[in-house]
Amino acid sequence: MVRKDFSREFKLQIVQELESGKRPSELAREHGIKVDAICRWRNEYRENPEHAFAGKGFPAREETKMARLEQKIG
Repeated sequence: MVRKDFSREFKLQIVQELESGKRPSELAREHGIKVDAICRWRNEYRENPEHAFAGKGFPAREETKMARLEQKIG
């Protein structure tokens, strides 16, 4: 199974469609993606809209690094 990568703009479009009243199952059929992914994107956007869908890998890596450095400092 091949993993698909979706752009930040695409994910934001899906979230906007959810906010306008479309159901996750409807969007999943229209765009050929899993309902779980759509729900995960919605939750990520609701938690932190400005930093949602930051990119590949570990988006919180910089925050974690900063937290560790701040602990060392005091």
